[in-house]
Amino acid sequence: MEADDSKMLADCEYHSNMSLLDRNDVLYTNYQYISTVIIMPILLVSGLITNSSFIFMVYRAPDMRITINMYLISLAVSDILFLISSIGDKIGRYLASPLFGDAGNRGTAGCVIITFFINTSLMSSELHILMLAIERYYSVCVPLTAHINPRKRAAIILTSTWCVSASLALSFIPACVDYTRVCLWWNSVFVETYSFCLSISFQNDIDAAIIYYQITQTFAFFVSVIASNILYVMVLRHLRRVNVSLQNRGMAHTSQYRNEQIRQHFNRMLCFNGLVYFFLLAPFNIYCLFYFASLINDDKKLLEPHVTSILDTTFRLLGYVNSCINPIVYGATNPRYRRAFISAFSVKRRPRIEPISIEKEKSKTTYFTKHTTPNL
Repeated sequence: MEADDSKMLADCEYHSNMSLLDRNDVLYTNYQYISTVIIMPILLVSGLITNSSFIFMVYRAPDMRITINMYLISLAVSDILFLISSIGDKIGRYLASPLFGDAGNRGTAGCVIITFFINTSLMSSELHILMLAIERYYSVCVPLTAHINPRKRAAIILTSTWCVSASLALSFIPACVDYTRVCLWWNSVFVETYSFCLSISFQNDIDAAIIYYQITQTFAFFVSVIASNILYVMVLRHLRRVNVSLQNRGMAHTSQYRNEQIRQHFNRMLCFNGLVYFFLLAPFNIYCLFYFASLINDDKKLLEPHVTSILDTTFRLLGYVNSCINPIVYGATNPRYRRAFISAFSVKRRPRIEPISIEKEKSKTTYFTKHTTPNL
């Protein structure tokens, strides 16, 4: 035992006297305990069920294998990856140590790999929201060009989205690559070690790696949600003008009018999904702005530690909820998806869902502590 303690002490880059600290700064609070042990596992299981169910629904219902669902399946995969990597990391930290935020014995490789997957899935979700809006704008407002090889175009866009997300996640690695251990003492008695995944410029006056990470992450979020909602407004206005024109010409009962109504259902569904995404993720990203402000203001804390702890956990949970409810939003806002879910999970196969003529025509063409950065 003494040999193990000596090895730990030798591996410690810093030493801290816990008698000078508030124990609540390093131990799990009741709220953090309940969130990590009860709420997060529930969200993880729920998210895996909802997103996997959506993928299964598209697989089971051939008429739902349309271009837009290629984007939604990719988004579901992104949400699954995010929930597994992020919530799995938080639960793993709890199982490894009683200290909140302790990175355990993961080492530099663990810091890099876990953070890479979290950031890749997070950036991918943000880009998927934007790509969905661009695809709908292109499909509705530039229909003649959009009907050419829609599936091939979607495959190229989705591949590019994942490549860009992975590239951005790689550029964030300097913000978490420095695995550091701190030896905690209590009245000159060694207690245990506390590990962090710090940035390479942590000891500098200006932590350039963290500043880049915060700016890029927050900027990508706000650009994606603002641009996507502007595009959806333009699309819905265009569809409304087309519907009014068809009604004025006495074509309210034609297949063309009905196809426009179907398009409007899809765009309202995706617009609402984008709004849900904004309201659930905006608090976390606004909090990141405050964190960034404290960094450039000589690391002055803008809020009390106990308030920061509550906000940290709450905003993270909101992000996890968003990754769980996307398929629920689809079913709640679009009757076609509700019927598809019922058909896919019924024991007796029901009649085929009426195909969407527009889409068929297209297819026929071919963590937080005071030592770490905010991270869902």
